Amino acid sequence: MSDPLQTAASLAQIASTTVSDWQTVESGARAIADSLRTKTAADYHTALGASALPVTLKSLLDAAATGDTATPSAQDAAAATYELLRVGANIAMDHNVNRQILLDAGVPLGVTTLLKAYSQRSPATFSIQDLKIIRTAIGLLLNGALGYEPVRTALIASRTPDTVLILTSTLARPAGWAAALADGLSPTEVDEQWKWRTGIANWATRLISEFTEHDSKGSLTTNCLPSLISVVSAFTPPYPSTAPESLAQLPSLASFIETDVETLDQASSLLEALTLDVPAFCGALATPATDAAGLRALVDFAEHGNYPPSWTSVASADKVQHEKSFGLCKAAIIKAIVATAGEDANLDVLWQDKADAAEPNGWFVERMVRWIRAHSEGKDVWDRDDLTICATLSLGNIARRDTICDSIAQPPLSITQALLPFLSPSTDLKIKHGVLGLLKNVAHAQRTRATLGDAGLIEAIAASRVWTREADFAEIVQLNAIGIVKHLCTGNLDNTLRLVVPELDETDPSSVAPASGMELILALAMRSDSVSIKSEGTRVLSTAVRALYTAEGDVASVGKRRRKAIDAVTTFDGACALASLIVRSRKYAVLLNEGVVALTLMAHHSSGASYVLHAITSSPNEANPSPSTPSGTSLTSPTSPTSASSSSAAAITITNPLDMLSFIVSNEEGVASGQAGFPPELRANVCTLLGALGKKVLPREQEDVQVGRVKAAAVQMLQGVLQEKEEVDEKAQMLRAAAQKALEAWQTPVAASQQ
Repeated sequence: MSDPLQTAASLAQIASTTVSDWQTVESGARAIADSLRTKTAADYHTALGASALPVTLKSLLDAAATGDTATPSAQDAAAATYELLRVGANIAMDHNVNRQILLDAGVPLGVTTLLKAYSQRSPATFSIQDLKIIRTAIGLLLNGALGYEPVRTALIASRTPDTVLILTSTLARPAGWAAALADGLSPTEVDEQWKWRTGIANWATRLISEFTEHDSKGSLTTNCLPSLISVVSAFTPPYPSTAPESLAQLPSLASFIETDVETLDQASSLLEALTLDVPAFCGALATPATDAAGLRALVDFAEHGNYPPSWTSVASADKVQHEKSFGLCKAAIIKAIVATAGEDANLDVLWQDKADAAEPNGWFVERMVRWIRAHSEGKDVWDRDDLTICATLSLGNIARRDTICDSIAQPPLSITQALLPFLSPSTDLKIKHGVLGLLKNVAHAQRTRATLGDAGLIEAIAASRVWTREADFAEIVQLNAIGIVKHLCTGNLDNTLRLVVPELDETDPSSVAPASGMELILALAMRSDSVSIKSEGTRVLSTAVRALYTAEGDVASVGKRRRKAIDAVTTFDGACALASLIVRSRKYAVLLNEGVVALTLMAHHSSGASYVLHAITSSPNEANPSPSTPSGTSLTSPTSPTSASSSSAAAITITNPLDMLSFIVSNEEGVASGQAGFPPELRANVCTLLGALGKKVLPREQEDVQVGRVKAAAVQMLQGVLQEKEEVDEKAQMLRAAAQKALEAWQTPVAASQQ
């Protein structure tokens, strides 16, 4: 064997002239490449890297790629190019020093330019020699980038990942070998050519993975989107009409199918990741140049994509594995569809108001609604739960404007009735998750609440068992259901009655009332370890209390059902839940205010004042209190993220809700830190709560020791407000007035006959 260093020197001499002897270049490069296939004691890898060889490679590769196509056109130049690329690939293998030297010489970027030139050509023009060059060029880039960040960075900057994806998606499209058979090529011809094409696809898959594993967001641009979609679309009918006997004569059939599956797996995984992480991809999917390159192609694949007929020709074990992989790919595409629907910029694209009876809100909405209706109407035969999940999640992402929510709930869409069957106890929780998420967003629009309530949504959720112990592992599902009823009951007496006192079946006198939705929610909040479940569940109670107590009309004149509902929500357990919400929500003025207002309303009830009195003096029974407000610990953190406690502010120990009410009214942290602290409206509402309690419970001071305890605390905190420096602004005056009125309530007992 000739000395590789001497051969490299000879090639450098040729490169310094106008190259014409490509056969000598080919033989010399082959000798060097072969010598580098294994490491020897002579360490030719390091020696050749330190020589002029890297620069020689760049010069010779550039010289070979001439002509209109910027690819090697002459047969001898093409053969030499193949061997030169082998040299580059071998010299870079597991050798960071050589990788950097090749990068400095411009070899990787020159190879990218060569691949870009090939991507401009029709795949039908590629000879076996062209395919060998492309495969080896990708191998060189893979060896150079593998585990070496400088080369990866340079290649990403030159958009090499896009180039490789675009090129391989055209010359090695999945099932392209089947199309070649259908077009009349012999199995032998197809096998020879597609061994190289699938080899290119395999190495390209590895190279793209090397980029995306280190930089999932910046490796690819939207230019590669049509290529990714074309891979997915290859698995959407119609498929090439290939005779079974032709498939049987294809020696590499199993290998070709394996490569197709791997290519689909990477394409679907990339589409999922890019749509989740890079908003530009969602926008490009929703507004493609052609339907074949956009979201519609993915939706078609989700609905119609299936196993190609050729898969029946492989071993059963392989077929099972391929089908499993295919299912995962379809799930990834569905996630990409849902993510695209959730991109804000796509809202006006995917939801359209147009005069089209067939698609009044655009093709995408029509398809999603059609899937939902097909499942709802053919529940016993429907076997595409994945489409139902996709449709409900996608429409839920689109339902972000009141006008859209109203359109979804009202004619002509009116899909509420189609969604209700999915809330049956037997329905898979994954479907319920999508359905409840959609309905939660729709219920956010005020105009939809009466419609949803009249449709029986509250009763359906209560009967769905999502709030029972068996669903406690599905916190998001439970929270969505809680969110729906909270929206529906906000300012809506009819819906609140449905939640608190469901009507009995009048046709069955023996029927027993089921547990109300309100009872189920409070039971869930009491047993849950989740702060979100506890807080949001209690907010439903707060919402219900406000709706029942503040609806227009005197309680005595609006019917037995409302009085029954008021009695149902005005309980000691309910008061304790609201009091615990106050202790738990110190950093959230909105939640504090909701709890305070609800307790104030309860305090006007004949029994409610006693419940509230004992609730605010009891230690909260929290299964897992918020780390920020543990029972019996010092509170010194700021009231809001922007405020800072003064180092001199005394630590305040919160052992019960009464301490928390005092903490709010005194606003000690706000005073100590010079910050605003708690809003004056909230402080005034606490004063009103104390005043309402005083009017009701003060006459029983001798009978109940807790009355005296609360009185002492209330008088102290109310006097503290009145002793504050008097301000002239309206809110400060409002606070003083509320404190003065509340103080008077604790100082003047009301005769029992006047209560």
